[in-house]
Amino acid sequence: MTPHNFKILLAAGWFAFCGCYFLWGAVIYPNWYVGTFGVLALAGAAGVILRWQWAQWLVYFLAFAIVGRWLYYLLVAIRANSARPFGTAALIAFLVVVVATIWSAETVRRQYHLAGKQA
Repeated sequence: MTPHNFKILLAAGWFAFCGCYFLWGAVIYPNWYVGTFGVLALAGAAGVILRWQWAQWLVYFLAFAIVGRWLYYLLVAIRANSARPFGTAALIAFLVVVVATIWSAETVRRQYHLAGKQA
């Protein structure tokens, strides 16, 4: 297994994890749109592993939605006039989610970019 293949599996695994998390959230707090994002994230992860062309755009959309959602929650907490809206552990978790999502989307972009050059 080449390092590139391992990276793409990690990226797809991250989106699969996000999909499972969204589906779990849709069951705990019944929201149809959260469940929809879960299904889309799992489909995107499967599509990336199978190298389906449409999967890259789905992954980009999901990355934008995930990062946007976390940034929105951070902005809401800051606007609530909280001097410290989150504790240190929550901020670290926030950064891990954002960095992992951006890294995964960039890894997917690189895979499809390299595949386009080889074609």
